[in-house]
Amino acid sequence: MKDSIPDTRHSLILRLPKTDQQQAWHEFVEIYDPFLYRYMRRRGLDDSAARDVVQRVMLSVVQAIERWEPISGGPRFRNWLFTIARNHLINERKN
Repeated sequence: MKDSIPDTRHSLILRLPKTDQQQAWHEFVEIYDPFLYRYMRRRGLDDSAARDVVQRVMLSVVQAIERWEPISGGPRFRNWLFTIARNHLINERKN
């Protein structure tokens, strides 16, 4: 893929689980929504399906972000997000 996965500031990731951090979520969506949409389109989804899958990815992140913990030397946040996106893409293709 030509577009590299965006880097996310660790401080942004730490703010996401807090319920009063609407600005953090807005920033997160601004960073990742276009990337995820392009990823889905390049994998063959039409506009509508790509937008639906991106929304499901974002919902999954909202539901799971509290459980994500950085591990020294472990997978980076963007790898975790990419795994969620890839799993949703696989599920979309099954339907």
